[in-house]
Amino acid sequence: MPEIKLLFITIPRLTANRYQEISSIFSKDFLQVSLSNFTESMKLFIGQSNDHPWNLISFFGLTYVFSLPFTLIGIYNNFSKENRNEKINLCFNIWFIAAFLLLIVCEPNTNRCNAFIIPLIYYTISGIALIIENVPKTRNVIIAMYLVAFICFSYTYFYKGYKEGAYFETDIGEMVEYVDDLDVDKIYIDKSFTEPYIYVLFYSEYSAKDFDSTVEYFTQGENFEQVKSFGKYNFYIPENIGEENAVYVVQNSKDLNELDIDDSEYKITKLQRFTIIEKKE
Repeated sequence: MPEIKLLFITIPRLTANRYQEISSIFSKDFLQVSLSNFTESMKLFIGQSNDHPWNLISFFGLTYVFSLPFTLIGIYNNFSKENRNEKINLCFNIWFIAAFLLLIVCEPNTNRCNAFIIPLIYYTISGIALIIENVPKTRNVIIAMYLVAFICFSYTYFYKGYKEGAYFETDIGEMVEYVDDLDVDKIYIDKSFTEPYIYVLFYSEYSAKDFDSTVEYFTQGENFEQVKSFGKYNFYIPENIGEENAVYVVQNSKDLNELDIDDSEYKITKLQRFTIIEKKE
């Protein structure tokens, strides 16, 4: 569809039909693609892994890996003859079947199967409730399992993920504010984290109109266009450093010897995650 303008709101034209791109309905190999989607969905459901780390953390998964037996018990119980006609069970069973069918026609990942997650939680809780009802002594054991899992998840996500993983992007704001104030013609930022241009636009409060008029892409015309540069910001490191009035930003893990720079000519500033390289005055 063309660009849509509603008073002061503009919805830009997309380069592709997003649903057509990820759905097997429009594929010429519908059965083969659908089977592949189903297989990958089951891997995601059973193994609760095989996805981007910002969508899902392995082992912890959607409902913790050890929850699968509870989930299967809940599904069996809620689809049984004596329980499936209860209003709440009927509602979730229909929801579950509809979400399950979507897993077949859509290329799976955690975000795309989010309609599946609420029934999954419901069945897991139903399974736990049924076990505790029949074997009351398991109550404290199950509570302890989930309590320990939650503590481990919190540590992994909020502390370890913040320090090491892709769940948070640390000290980008400090880096952008630092380089944005420098009197240079070009700013080169190593494309070592996801969509760096988004963070630069946000922290520098860059004009959207100026971005639109100056942006260049690595993948011009493709469904996912990767930004190469806009304004004075460039998201790669040039082969020949020092030929321009520029500042360079790389990860701290980068070996500066690979950049072939003379330490006596450059000021090196290290942040928690980034190294900023600028010419000495």
